[in-house]
Order: sequence, then C-alpha cells, then structure tokens
Amino acid sequence: MKPFTRCCLLAWLALSSPIVSAQPGPAEGGGIQPLHRDPFDASAILPPPLAAKPDQATEAELTFELKATLVAKEHPLAHINGQILTVGETIDGYRLRQIGENQVVLEKDGKSMTVSLQP
Repeated sequence: MKPFTRCCLLAWLALSSPIVSAQPGPAEGGGIQPLHRDPFDASAILPPPLAAKPDQATEAELTFELKATLVAKEHPLAHINGQILTVGETIDGYRLRQIGENQVVLEKDGKSMTVSLQP
C-alpha cells in the first residue's frame, strides 16, 4: 500500500470512529471510556483569539502631529496628521475647536486636548 493511501485510510478510520480512551473507567473497573473532548481541538490548549478592536484608537495610543497653522481672520487652517482642517472639522473623532499660532485645541466628549507645534 502506498504511504499516501495508508495515511488517508488511517485518517478516515480515526475520524469515523468515536474517540475513546484505553484508561479504565471508575464505574466498570476497566475498559474503554469515551473522552469528554476532542484531543485534536486546538481551542482546548490555545488561548482564545483577541477580540477585534474598533478602528478608533484608545486615548493612550492616539497621537496628533501638528505640522503647521495658518492664522487668518476668516478661515484659519491647521495641518494635523497629514490633513488640512479648519475650526469645526473632525479628525479621529476629535473636533478642532481653536487654531492658534503654535497650537490647536481639539475636543472630544467634553474633554479638551492641546496639540503644539514640534520644533
């Protein structure tokens, strides 16, 4: 018999027969007892997969990089994380509340955060 055929036959036999243990059972004083779990089930020995996180980063992970500000009377602009924003627009859930010469003020859920230009 070819090795591949033998392997397939053994796999078929293993999957088609009930999973049993050769250890003696307490009730019968011996004999073959069914296992209470699949010995090939990796979930029994591996930790559960991590839950998928939403696309929003946590406060500790979230960083803003202010590249430039343009303070104008009618339309001030800020360059934050590669985006050009004006007052009232949002980035990563934060609303841009104020644009100054060297910093901006972002707000989310009533909490303010000041981001300054880096030298």
